[in-house]
Amino acid sequence: MKLQMSRRQELSELAESVVELHSPLAGPVDLDKILLENGIRLHPNRFSENFDAVIVPKAHTFHIHLNLRKVNGDPTAPRARFSIAHELGHYFIDEHRKRLLEEPPHPSLCGLFDANECREEDEADHFAANLIMPPSRFKKAAQGQGSPLQTILNLSQKFDASLTATALQYLNHVSDRSMVIRWTPDGNLAWAIPGSGYRTEGYRTVLFKNREKLPKDSATANVISRKQETDQGVLTMATVFQNVALSGERNTVVKDEALALGDYGFLTILSDYETAAAPLSERAKRRHERKFN
Repeated sequence: MKLQMSRRQELSELAESVVELHSPLAGPVDLDKILLENGIRLHPNRFSENFDAVIVPKAHTFHIHLNLRKVNGDPTAPRARFSIAHELGHYFIDEHRKRLLEEPPHPSLCGLFDANECREEDEADHFAANLIMPPSRFKKAAQGQGSPLQTILNLSQKFDASLTATALQYLNHVSDRSMVIRWTPDGNLAWAIPGSGYRTEGYRTVLFKNREKLPKDSATANVISRKQETDQGVLTMATVFQNVALSGERNTVVKDEALALGDYGFLTILSDYETAAAPLSERAKRRHERKFN
């Protein structure tokens, strides 16, 4: 589900206003304080059902039930924080709160951009990302941090957010000439989202759908094959994207940074960041040489 830019901006501004009202101090956004000051009660528990969290109106208050089975029993884990923030989205977004009071509650499967087909869930995901990582604070904290992956690692710790959510916030608010790719634990492509800068120039769809399609010596291949926990290198645009001619001007180089996410698979960040400083993979070298021969 793709939200209109105007709606995304509206949700971002709403989340920032909630943060400024209830958690104005520096450091990770205080979700407990937001819950307390709005009279919302949190109930962490292990549920057998496959859901992350659900918000339920009862009498004069709202209750959020968090499924500890989905966060390894830790209600303070980054994924748990995102699930709580997602349910707060259903509370603070007027249309969602009205529906909560009129219809039976719907348990949520949270996960920013994880092929969510429900507009309401997509809106709650966007609200959650901007509640945990308010854009004004996020952009300021990102200044002078280094490469995209290093910046994302630092910001993830600073805002106590998951790496995937942080990477997407980086894409949306720091560098639009980048792409975030998520891989499943078995090395299949889960999704790939280009920044607006890449989309405008036609860099949209990646050629590889699984680990077998990757250049064998690329940074992402090294991480998915578990040779390294993290790695970096350089690829050509023609190696990565569809509709890029080998001999065309659009076949420039792109930085490839990859990181293992444990049970959650792998993450790749493609960007224009200092591409001359990183080694080009052998396959990318051959493609690059053919461009000029």
